[in-house]
Formats: sequence, structure tokens, C-alpha cells
Amino acid sequence: EWAFLAEQRLQILRVAVAGAEDGEQLRQLESERQAILLEASRRDAELARLEAEKLRLQALARSEEAERLRLEADSESARRIEVEEMAELARQEADAARRLADAQAREAELARREAELASAQSISLRQQLATIRAVPSTRGLVITLGDVFFAAGQAELAVAARDNLGAVLDVLARHPDKAVKIEGHTDSSGPDDANLALSERRARSVREALVAQGADPSRISAGGYGESQPIASNDTAEGRARNRRVEIIIEGARE
Repeated sequence: EWAFLAEQRLQILRVAVAGAEDGEQLRQLESERQAILLEASRRDAELARLEAEKLRLQALARSEEAERLRLEADSESARRIEVEEMAELARQEADAARRLADAQAREAELARREAELASAQSISLRQQLATIRAVPSTRGLVITLGDVFFAAGQAELAVAARDNLGAVLDVLARHPDKAVKIEGHTDSSGPDDANLALSERRARSVREALVAQGADPSRISAGGYGESQPIASNDTAEGRARNRRVEIIIEGARE
């Protein structure tokens, strides 16, 4: 509106200037025209500034909106990453729990089998203890302790066997003047030197148990022969079990 009025005034001034006759009047009219043009320029500059400010504010608003959207996207991405991490952690915990459960189940199964084996060995041991007898041979009386008297691969006598050697002690007591030799034997499984060492330790273990229960140590010797003197084939489990033995020989004794 102001620009329209200014243009109208300029047109009027142009007409007035065209009709002016003296110089003073022309100067006044020119001065007024310049003032109108200056005011118009100032108003145009102000309008341009206001428009620029409007554009700046619009750009700022768009920038702030873009930043808000970016922050929302970052927040959503962070939430998504957090959810994914929590899901992965839950999966790992579930896997760990499953592995633990599997391990516990295997341990329980192993314990059950060990208990069954121990029970079977205990029954077999009691049966053999009940039937211990001295068998005549060319070397004297021989008492054989089978492999159930020992844990697999171990040299120490089983507790039940160690506490129930009364039948062996009775035979020894009936022949107080005879030397006693204890010989350990193994099957052919494993290295020769390991078998020899195990047979020697088992023989010594039996000797120590007998001495601890009153046998005269001066008449008892112990040694091992490893796998060198089998009494059955090592090709079968039954044969190998028979070969894993400790023999107590009462030298020269006869029933």
C-alpha cells in the first residue's frame, strides 16, 4: 500500500516538475522526489530484511524439526539396539542354562551309572569274599584276589576288601612257618611299564593290608609281573578280567 501511494506521489511530482517555471520550485519538487525515493528504498530494505528474517526463521524451524526427527531416529535406533542386545543376552543366558542343564543331566546319569557299577562291584566283591579259598598248586596254596578288589586302574584295595581279609589271615595263620609271596598281575591293556608298576603297587597294597591286620611282615614279600603271566586270553573281556588279579602264595603249604 505504501509503495502504491509513493508511486502516486511521484507521478504527481513529475507533473508538477513539468509545469514548474522557477528554479526554486523545481528544487523543492526534486528534493521531495528524492525523499520519496529514499523512503521507498528504506522501506524496500526493511521489507527485504523482514523477508530474510522470515526465511531464516523458517530455515531454523526446518533445522530444528530435522534435528528433532534425527534425535527421535537416534533414540529409536538406540532402543532397537538395546532391545536387540537384551534379546541376545537372553538367548545367551538361555543357551547357558541349557548347557548347564545338559551338564547336570550328564553328571546325574554318570553318578547313577557309577552307583550302579559300585553296587555291582560291591555285590561281586561280597560274593568273592564269601568264596575265598586256598587252591593247591605246585608252588603251594594260592589265594586269588580278583580285579573287583580294586577300583579300575587303582592300586589301593577297596575298603570292603581291606576290612574283610579274615579268610586270608586264617589261611596264613594255619601255616605260620611258611613264607608268603604276593604277586600282582594285569591284563595286556595299556603300556607294559604302566602295567608292571600297577601290578607291583597292588601287590604291596595287599601286603600292607595284611600286615596292618596282624600278619607277620617278615614272612611276606610282594612283587609285580604286569601282563607277563596271563591265565586266560586277553582277547575277551572275561579273559582280561581273570588276568587282572593278585595271587597270595603260601609257599610249600598243603591243606
